[in-house]
Amino acid sequence: MDIIHVTNRFGSGHVAVQGAQLLDWTPNGQQSMLWCSEPRYWRAGEPIRGGIPLCFPWFGPAPAGQATAVPRPAHGFARRLNWKLVHQREHAHGSELLFELSDTPSTRALWPHGFVARLQLQLGVCINVGFSYELASPATKTAAATAALHSYLQVHDIEQVGILGLGPSYREAGRSRRGAHVTQLHGVTDRIYGAPAPYTTVNDLGHQRTLSLWHRGHSDVVLWNPWQALSDAPEPQWRNFVCVETARIQRPFAAGVELAVEICLA
Repeated sequence: MDIIHVTNRFGSGHVAVQGAQLLDWTPNGQQSMLWCSEPRYWRAGEPIRGGIPLCFPWFGPAPAGQATAVPRPAHGFARRLNWKLVHQREHAHGSELLFELSDTPSTRALWPHGFVARLQLQLGVCINVGFSYELASPATKTAAATAALHSYLQVHDIEQVGILGLGPSYREAGRSRRGAHVTQLHGVTDRIYGAPAPYTTVNDLGHQRTLSLWHRGHSDVVLWNPWQALSDAPEPQWRNFVCVETARIQRPFAAGVELAVEICLA
């Protein structure tokens, strides 16, 4: 698996060519802002748990109503494919990487549209990720997608985390519930906040730091933690991350729109 090592005067990190996926970013003198699974769990063509994977062209299970000859994977195919690195540049504010992904016969078997997708990373004092796509045929009206930037934020202990700015209400397990001013996790969590604020803060008491997220182009914010060991996140690693995902689920993610997040140490 091809991994790009990025180092500049602000910090260092790694980006996988598969999925154009930022795996980690460690500002100078700090813990990594992102949690990522260990390399021994990575397999070419399979999702890498951690960092900021891109869910596209659908979020969650593949949408119903379209028969395909091959099974369609959860969270789309973008995170499973190798992207083309268009450029990597250094500037006064850090490092910039631009990736592109175009349709192939294999992608059209899963999602029958010609497209060019672009994902840009800006790595410096903050992490900036921006994603958009264009359709090969602008006349296509039925290609609206859903998407998410599935950020795995590194925390010291999930039970010592307070999150603000998620929104007044959410859906979980098919039910609507009222949100809290400060959200703390005490069990399996898989929530979609449908009226989120543009700004979310994650207060990590264990690391004595706050991560701030600015969401752009989103209609939802997803909050997730499995609250149990996973095959690629054994004990106690599931306790060391919380996913706060910048998402476009309720409103279809149309071509030409940018979905973006900025993550900073506040």
